[in-house]
Amino acid sequence: MRLKQFVEAPIEDYTTLSDRKFFEEIGTFRSARNKKLREDFEFLNEVIAQYIITGKITFNPIPQKIVLKKAWGNDADGVRLRGDPDDANQMLDTLSRDLEYYIENMFSQSIGRIFVM
Repeated sequence: MRLKQFVEAPIEDYTTLSDRKFFEEIGTFRSARNKKLREDFEFLNEVIAQYIITGKITFNPIPQKIVLKKAWGNDADGVRLRGDPDDANQMLDTLSRDLEYYIENMFSQSIGRIFVM
C-alpha cells in the first residue's frame, strides 16, 4: 500500500520524493520525528503501534517543503507543496480515519490469534 497516493496531486516533482522522507514528515512517532525510519514498511508498524497505545492515529500537517538533501547545513534539494495545503491535510485526516477503521477491523478478525509485528 502506497500512502503517498493520497497526497500525490499537490506535491510537485513527485518522482524525487522517497516514501521514507514523506513518512518522516507526516509521522508523529519518535522514529519519524528523529528521521530514523529504517524502511518504508516500518511506517505502517509504527502507525499500528500508535493506534494500540493511543487509540487513534494522528499525522503532522504536510509541510510546504520536504527537504530531500542537505549541503553544508542548508537545504540543498527538496519538493514544494503545490495547491491548497488544507486539501492535502484533509486527505491526511481522511487517511488517518480510514487506517483506524482498517486496523480495528484487522484486530476484530484476529481475536484468539497471535499478532506478530
